[in-house]
Amino acid sequence: MEHKNTEEIVDHLFRHEYGKMVSILTRIFGFDHLEMVEDVVQDTFIKALKSWREKIPENPQGWLMRAAKNRAIDILRRGKVGAKKITELPKGTGIAVVNELFLEHEVADSQLRMIFACCHPLLNKSDQIALNLQLVSGFGQKEIGKALLLHPETVKKRLQRAKKKLRDNHTELDIPTGQELATRTETVLQVLYLLFNEGYYSSSPDEPIRKDLCVEAMRLTKIVCHHELTNVPQANVLLALMCYHAARIESRVGANNHLILLKDQDRSLWNQELIQIGHYYFYRGNDVETLSKYHLEAAIAGHHCNAKSYEETNWKSLKTFYTSLYLRTQSPIVLLNKAVVLMENNELLEARALVKSIDEESIKGSKHLYHSVLAEIYRKLDDEPMFLHHNAQAIALTNNPTEKELLEQRKL
Repeated sequence: MEHKNTEEIVDHLFRHEYGKMVSILTRIFGFDHLEMVEDVVQDTFIKALKSWREKIPENPQGWLMRAAKNRAIDILRRGKVGAKKITELPKGTGIAVVNELFLEHEVADSQLRMIFACCHPLLNKSDQIALNLQLVSGFGQKEIGKALLLHPETVKKRLQRAKKKLRDNHTELDIPTGQELATRTETVLQVLYLLFNEGYYSSSPDEPIRKDLCVEAMRLTKIVCHHELTNVPQANVLLALMCYHAARIESRVGANNHLILLKDQDRSLWNQELIQIGHYYFYRGNDVETLSKYHLEAAIAGHHCNAKSYEETNWKSLKTFYTSLYLRTQSPIVLLNKAVVLMENNELLEARALVKSIDEESIKGSKHLYHSVLAEIYRKLDDEPMFLHHNAQAIALTNNPTEKELLEQRKL
């Protein structure tokens, strides 16, 4: 029983401490030695698994960090790992620097540097997400495959390819400066936004919501928000947006993983503490002249969280927000959402005209949403033939079983 408890603790710590240790050690040894760094961290956890069977230390996280630090110092003194020499270390690397980098305030700094490295413009978005999940979040290849709906072997090749690009580029764990900082920060926020969305609007047929991805995206975004160089308004309102959505997770999924629509959710289950945290970050990021898409999406989500009931939702304000959001994004999905707002505001003919103005080919991966919204409009117009036609189209076009079930339950 003690062994099982030890394994559970080590598994838990692997997820929470792996990324910190890899980030610090990569900052010490550089991306050229990333493979060695990963081996050192793996060995540290294996050592913990063996050592803790007799007695689990009072401070397991501290034990892991000390073990990793001592291993790093040993490697620097010997100048090699086993028979392999360690060459071309980053400038200024020494034992004093190693001790400093393991201090608490430097740990978050190292993680932020790793986030920026994993979001390097050399990599495509999918590779950026996969690399962050592994190196910063401690996800294994199977977990990443599950999150991104990829075969583990595909994930393995993708990670190898991404790491090779960063090694060949001699990427350093530095936070950019000047205009490059603004550009790269925007890329980081895009990746974190996509990561959260993959959790909240999961593509997995078995899990309509992947809480682990949502939590990880929020954790990484918080790191960005609390560093002096990246504490930009967009980062704060993105975290607010995540908090507002995460506050509704418990009410969004029912028995047997059935999705529950916003209008049918039990609002007493909404996490009020998360909503208040969302408000805090929203106001932290609201001192701007030009609103980003994150500001507008957070404002929309915040309005939903503030409404005491679905009927009391301020649809007129939401209409204004969606109009502004479309001007910034030109996204047809935003128009579909605006059509829903018009529909709820009893502007049914305007809603229908708006949906019909959208070119179906512009939303290839979301055609089912196009027909789903039209079906709901026709349902409210009491047009049974058109409702049945578009609802059937929506059912045929969706590959998500939970969405399909929702559509099949819809009646005139």
